[in-house]
Amino acid sequence: MSWAIRCEDLSKLYRFGSDTAAVDHLYQHLNGWMRARLGLPVSAQHNEPGRTEMHVVSDAQLDGAPEGHFWALRDVSFEIGEGERVGIIGRNGSGKSTLLKILSRITSPTVGSFKFRGRLVSLLEVGTGFHAELSGRENIYLNASINGMSKAEVDRRYDEIVEFSELGEQIETPIKRYSSGMYMRLAFSVAAYLESEILIVDEVLAVGDAGFQKKCTEKMLEISNRGRTLLFVSHSMDAVNKLCSHAIELSHGRLVSRFKAERPIEHPTDSEAIYVDGEHSGTPSLASARDVTSEYLLRDKFFGAERKWEPLKAPSFRDGAVTLLAVRILDRKGKLRRSFDVKESFFIEYEFVVNEEKWAMNAHVYLKTLEGQNILLSMDNLDLPNPEAARRAGRHIERCEIATPLLNEGVYTIEVVICTHPTTEYNIVVPEAASFVITDDMSPEGVRGNWSREWNTYPIRPRMHWTIRHEPPADERPVLDGETPGVQIPHHRESHS
Repeated sequence: MSWAIRCEDLSKLYRFGSDTAAVDHLYQHLNGWMRARLGLPVSAQHNEPGRTEMHVVSDAQLDGAPEGHFWALRDVSFEIGEGERVGIIGRNGSGKSTLLKILSRITSPTVGSFKFRGRLVSLLEVGTGFHAELSGRENIYLNASINGMSKAEVDRRYDEIVEFSELGEQIETPIKRYSSGMYMRLAFSVAAYLESEILIVDEVLAVGDAGFQKKCTEKMLEISNRGRTLLFVSHSMDAVNKLCSHAIELSHGRLVSRFKAERPIEHPTDSEAIYVDGEHSGTPSLASARDVTSEYLLRDKFFGAERKWEPLKAPSFRDGAVTLLAVRILDRKGKLRRSFDVKESFFIEYEFVVNEEKWAMNAHVYLKTLEGQNILLSMDNLDLPNPEAARRAGRHIERCEIATPLLNEGVYTIEVVICTHPTTEYNIVVPEAASFVITDDMSPEGVRGNWSREWNTYPIRPRMHWTIRHEPPADERPVLDGETPGVQIPHHRESHS
């Protein structure tokens, strides 16, 4: 597979107190002059080149920068293959938008270079590249011509663009009267149907109703399945995992390193997470979207097989009747562990103290993906001797078994809830009490069988029972005694585990 985009040591320097660098001012003036000469409308910039989001600049961004300047992007190198779907993630101010503006040729790098093959179309912000006084129809032709398409090419695509946008008769309305959702519908429709080899999309799914967001997601998957390269920036890790096969993370303008699969997932520090001059050579390969998003999300979460509290600091009912002391993840031998193979069962253990025999209550386990997707809820009410009775005073230890086969490989979090019954007037809630990892040794046992490729990213992976039936052609099946030739009697077998 050949490359579609190649970046080498990209860096961008900005000055404090200025929205736009001098070179970008020059770009705007030349762009306006050229558009006027061509008879195209000259619009105010919706998104000024060089504009950066307000954020706290780190010491790493000041290092080596002239006084009064900072590095919005520093020494970024990567290569994206043709047809790959790549997510770009990171906190506000990490350099994502700056990188996309460089790749979209809105601004130029201070240092470094980039190359791409084929036609590149970008959708960076709602309304970018549109003229407010023109109608939606006129903006379709304007935007397409800016991206190098002829009128004949747009004519062939026009009906599809309007149909996808769902704007109907509003397509003839000046877009200054459009809502942000209508802007997004039109902008995405134009970008999706322009004939290009590379599509860059920045947070388009953050605007619009749920139905159109789903439609956009499906369209981007369709685009990439036809061989177009996709770069997608989003703060939604679920969207990145859904759309992208690979991902990169930016932090304070630098690429964050990707850990190898065999390395246990830990809390990375800034010094070990960020590429530093001399520590890495060559262009880093892209890691899977699942690995990158997991590492990103884990940095702000408690990750461990046991969470313990001192009695005076422990979560308690507001009347002090119940105190949670610990949450543990145990293997079948009762040992603390935070990593299990997909074929292993394990236990989630609660330890709490009932200080006063006062309330009937239940312990709950909420299992979630790292992205916050709810997977299951279980409670102890079916296994209590008398769920309506007040809990007896003293120390209680409860274990909930997570039996295999159930979970797919990935990182999961546990939310702990202990609440009064039948109301929740008194309760203990710990949103991320513990986390654990499910791994896959790729052996054919369990659910995998002879499937040797990567399992899909769905969080659960249970063993389902299939009924398999086969009816051979009449001319391939021997005629049984007493059977009329050519009359087929169905034969089938059932496969159960």
